[in-house]
Amino acid sequence: MSKRHFFVILTLLFWSPISYATLKLPMLLSDGAVLQRDKPLTLWGEAAPNEIITLTLNHKHFKGQANGQGQWSIQIPANGAGGPHELQIHGRSESLRVQDIYFGDVWLASGQSNMELPIRRVLEKYPELGKRKKFPLIRQFLVPKAYDFHRPHEDYSQVAWQAANPENIQNFSAVAYFFAEALLDKLDVPIGIINSSYGGSPVQSWMSEQALASFPEHLSIAHHFRHPESIKEVELRNKKRELQWHKDADAQDKGMQSVPPWYVKDGKDEDWQPIYMPGYWYEQGEPFQNGVLWLRKRFYLNDNQAAQTAILRLGSITDADQTYINGELVGNTTYQYPPRIYRVPEEVLRSGENSLVVRVLSHRGHGGFVPDKPYELRLAGENIDLSGEWHYRIGTAMPALAHSEFIAWKPLGLFNTMLAPATRFSIKGVIWYQGESNTDAPENYSKMFNAMVSDWRQQWQQPELPIIFVQLSALNPYHGEPVQSNWAALRQQQLESLKLKNIAMAVSFDLGEWNDIHPLEKKRLGQRMALAARYLAYGERNLVYSGPLFDKLSTDDSSVLISFTEVGSGLTAFGESLTGFTLAGKDGKFAVAQARIEGHRVRVWSKQVKDPAKVRYGWQDNPQDANLYNQEGLPASPFEVDIDISPIQQAEQ
Repeated sequence: MSKRHFFVILTLLFWSPISYATLKLPMLLSDGAVLQRDKPLTLWGEAAPNEIITLTLNHKHFKGQANGQGQWSIQIPANGAGGPHELQIHGRSESLRVQDIYFGDVWLASGQSNMELPIRRVLEKYPELGKRKKFPLIRQFLVPKAYDFHRPHEDYSQVAWQAANPENIQNFSAVAYFFAEALLDKLDVPIGIINSSYGGSPVQSWMSEQALASFPEHLSIAHHFRHPESIKEVELRNKKRELQWHKDADAQDKGMQSVPPWYVKDGKDEDWQPIYMPGYWYEQGEPFQNGVLWLRKRFYLNDNQAAQTAILRLGSITDADQTYINGELVGNTTYQYPPRIYRVPEEVLRSGENSLVVRVLSHRGHGGFVPDKPYELRLAGENIDLSGEWHYRIGTAMPALAHSEFIAWKPLGLFNTMLAPATRFSIKGVIWYQGESNTDAPENYSKMFNAMVSDWRQQWQQPELPIIFVQLSALNPYHGEPVQSNWAALRQQQLESLKLKNIAMAVSFDLGEWNDIHPLEKKRLGQRMALAARYLAYGERNLVYSGPLFDKLSTDDSSVLISFTEVGSGLTAFGESLTGFTLAGKDGKFAVAQARIEGHRVRVWSKQVKDPAKVRYGWQDNPQDANLYNQEGLPASPFEVDIDISPIQQAEQ
């Protein structure tokens, strides 16, 4: 054979499709994966068209063949909990190896920001998590944020499973981690969490095109954003509006244009007005609303204090801030929700007088320091209280900044990219924490959520897929009188979804914070969800997994007698008396009602309502007066019920 012929043959072999790196597994089947135990599984991937694939697990071999498009799938028998295992996949000329695999229980964790909220945001409440050693049997697959309105994706971008160890535990969903920890403690099996959540997302963004077919107004929006120009138009409008607002604020801000700027250490207070923080400035008579307002606080340190590295804790600020100590920028946050926790380098602090200046950008609504949060300088062994008298000065007034239109929140987009690739991956169940972004229009939430549940069960081909969801937590100030509440209305919609099979709800209003849409109490919530999982998914049917749920009622003269399910060892009131009930007559005007526990029932009455037509319990954004629990310490769900009982029904009850 001539050298020329040899070179041609070698070149053809090199360029042959067979020689390409065609063997591929989905990202979910990567090192460190948790696979669902105790059931046959279908594993899948890509290879050259028609290629024979051999899969080896625990010295057992399984064969399959790729189709004409290069897609293959192989079923393996059920495996019990445990590991680590190694999975080998062999093609014609390539091999793949997946290591550190465990068989256990896989849970999908989805929803919006309260599911997404990572452990690093709650370390202040649970500092032990930052010091914990490796916890290899809890693992998370953190789905990348993305959206697409055209088609369901088949795989995720580059991502990996991670075990709960000190290097990465801070990125775990806090509520999902505590859920997994509670299950692991009881079951002693590996727990895998597929964390597919996106802050601010409404329920319709997690629904497939098939599920959205019943909601044409949302499906129409999804189709609209299939056009690149529609997305580009919104993105440009958002960017232009926000950039222009901040550009104008910076240009008009007297504090930034001043020489020297107002954040310098030796700035004088003659032109600054006194104000007490934390609080909102409108509450103290300052009519300024939107734009830039500067706040200054002076504090004093001794030599030892000034030599330390400190943590500045400024609770929450509406809406954005740039924070300076002694003229040095120590932190900034661009929106209202994250807690302000700023590390102060030791060279910034000084012995004697120190100047703390906060440039607050109020985008819309009422600006200020959110009350009932920590405002202090944290040093080794002591805290310097920063509440009390501050001084303020207005930098510039601005028109309100309009809300941005988030493309990712539109219907369908998140399902296609963040859920669809996981639908071939067998799971034990779903935990869901969402609803806040649907409170503007709560009336159809149950229909959409129920449609989503039905669709997911079809997508995963698990018709009885267990689903545990969180009922909305508390938010906003408590009102002593009956009020209308969209948050309560959405809780009612969530309660009605319990009519679905194999579904459970974790009540959370008592774990909320009136001034924070992201309450820190994620551990008890995760434990409540784990209780529901043990009942629903693990068959512990004697377990008290829920607080009391409305069952039925009867009337007796002018009082209402309410029966509950899930009473456990009995009903109890956490407080001197049972509160949180209201009654309305046919005129629809609600009045605060009295209530008492009578065995497994509650009697409710009001002197102001002689002929009750409707009863409510916990009907507020923040139902802090709702104090009905079972003896196991689980709260009763808020509810609303029309009183329309015929004499025959009353006799039956």
